[in-house]
Amino acid sequence: SAPHSTEQQAKLHSQHASGPFDPAPAADFWADAEEVTLTPGTMLYVPAGTWHRVECVEDSVSIN
Repeated sequence: SAPHSTEQQAKLHSQHASGPFDPAPAADFWADAEEVTLTPGTMLYVPAGTWHRVECVEDSVSIN
């Protein structure tokens, strides 16, 4: 399976939910991340417990 599968992300989430919270995974966690660029009128659904990082290149609205 992939180094950071959905199952592994869920395990990380459950560990953080029941113990001390680590604000973000280690930098190398993002090494195989997929980059998605959204355009006006589009949206991306990120399931609960999935680590993600957002960068806005202009004014935007997000709901978490």
